[in-house]
Amino acid sequence: MVRDAQRGLLEEIPDTLLYEEAPVAQHIWDASRIFVARDVPASMRRAVQVRLITEMVAGARHLGATNILGLLPTPIQRLATRVGLILEPAGPVLDIGGVDHRSFIINLSTKLH
Repeated sequence: MVRDAQRGLLEEIPDTLLYEEAPVAQHIWDASRIFVARDVPASMRRAVQVRLITEMVAGARHLGATNILGLLPTPIQRLATRVGLILEPAGPVLDIGGVDHRSFIINLSTKLH
């Protein structure tokens, strides 16, 4: 999705979402379409987000990914830090649908156990 947006194929996402050309390789996953439905109660939202992130990382590691690239809402950076992940900015902050987003890279090679 990130590469498609960068190539101008997605009208709603600016093609300037990355500082460099999007990497394409089997060991790099795109995690841009991860979200929690609006009808999930606020009291459960954080737990659902943590579970999504945790399982995404576990699945990526299990299948050999070393990096995850994604266009994500900027507040997710605080949540990722809470579960032990470091999100490295890979692009500028963009207003998409009234919400600040940024492309991030999660380096899994330092987290492999």
